[in-house]
Amino acid sequence: YVKMFRFGKAAETKQRILDMIRNELQPKDLAAFEETVAFWRRLAALPRQTITISGDTEVPLAGRTDVPAVFGEREVPLIPDTGSSLCLIIRRDAERLGFPVLETPLQIGTATGEAVAAYPCLVPEMTIGRVTVQNAIFLVVPERMLYDPQNRRQRSGTIGFPVLAALRELTLTRKGTLIIPARPALSGPPDFFLYRTNPVVKVEFEGTELHLILDTGANRTQLYPRFFRAFRTDVLKSGIPAASEISGVGSEITVPTYLMPRLSFQVAGRKVTFAGRVAVLTEPTDAASDIFDGVFGIDLLDQVDRVTINYAALRFELR
Repeated sequence: YVKMFRFGKAAETKQRILDMIRNELQPKDLAAFEETVAFWRRLAALPRQTITISGDTEVPLAGRTDVPAVFGEREVPLIPDTGSSLCLIIRRDAERLGFPVLETPLQIGTATGEAVAAYPCLVPEMTIGRVTVQNAIFLVVPERMLYDPQNRRQRSGTIGFPVLAALRELTLTRKGTLIIPARPALSGPPDFFLYRTNPVVKVEFEGTELHLILDTGANRTQLYPRFFRAFRTDVLKSGIPAASEISGVGSEITVPTYLMPRLSFQVAGRKVTFAGRVAVLTEPTDAASDIFDGVFGIDLLDQVDRVTINYAALRFELR
């Protein structure tokens, strides 16, 4: 129901589950369930998001990641983030743009497994090129949650699943543009699925089928402990021992890592070889890193000319 933006039904279903297992939950887990039910109910009372695409759109990206989103007469750089379940904006920009913030918090997870309180707000209108989004829901988060220590810059926000899915199809190019067609081009049988709201693509590595999350909000590609366990001998032989710093809300954790040179994958019908070293984590940092084999970051664009994802057909293409 959340993926279909039917927040009222999501709240109703979550409540039914809660009623069945209430007596088995610890106080912390019970509070999290109740908070989520209240959050979805609050969203259900808001006007539904609508999107109008009046023509093909191609806009330049600042630093290859930042989309010039316009709110009224003000422009804010937002990252199209396939790893965000909702759109995010830092509190400073939400206040500067005059967005009304609702006092219904939701604890959201970070890459380090921590959680932070976020507050929803309803954005009356946002434009990207020839695309107009009305009544988009953003989560207002602390600035430190979107601080990028690797590049030492403060991000303003992300464009998450509700808007990206409603666009139906989008393309990110190596030259630094975002393309949104008025009519999606990709068709055919699905070749990725959604884990929660994260696209998961099938990958082949040395004859073995793997599953990696496509996260355009991540700076770099990483492989997870499942990959390390499956190819432990090769990793220990060819990898360089290192330590990866995983950033969360105002903190970082260090994970033992091996850096693997020139890894090649078969992805979406083509061979993709990473010229640099890819980090292989030996310990999980969150739930997803204990389930899947890794994550493709935005550095995938260093290996191909363009990445296209079609949420309507669940199709994925590299060119």
